[in-house]
Amino acid sequence: MFCLWIVLEHLNIEIYRALIALEKQLKASIILCIKQILPVVILLFAIFFTNYEIDYISAVTVLFVPLLVAGVLGIYFLQIDLLDLSCIDLSFVKGGIKISIIMIISTFFLRYISTMDKTFVLSSYGVEKAGIYTILFSISMIISIVCLLYTSDAADERS
Repeated sequence: MFCLWIVLEHLNIEIYRALIALEKQLKASIILCIKQILPVVILLFAIFFTNYEIDYISAVTVLFVPLLVAGVLGIYFLQIDLLDLSCIDLSFVKGGIKISIIMIISTFFLRYISTMDKTFVLSSYGVEKAGIYTILFSISMIISIVCLLYTSDAADERS
């Protein structure tokens, strides 16, 4: 299930990029909206308006179904003939898979480190201080991203 989830996520990202490249920004935004906002809306509806308890399987399903819907809708938007694979350069695909495996492994390690530091703070200092640490960590990440964007925009303007 996890491997299928990764494949669907990658497919949706590539469909999103293809729609942007084809100058179909509205359709790309619809795909992104379905993929990111629909799970949150479904989970909030289930929590606040029903008395259904959310377990692991239902949470994964709620996150998986919008990926599937966005992928099918994106393929429809692109109007790709899935049976005609002669137009695909397989050497390009193989190179992309080799690079993506390295990126996936590095993402897992980064996520592991990011989770383990919070787990260490939680086990060492308790829930309250772990919550404070998580909030401050998130704020510092936002500040670093904004600074990075600002400095890159400033560098673009100087050149």
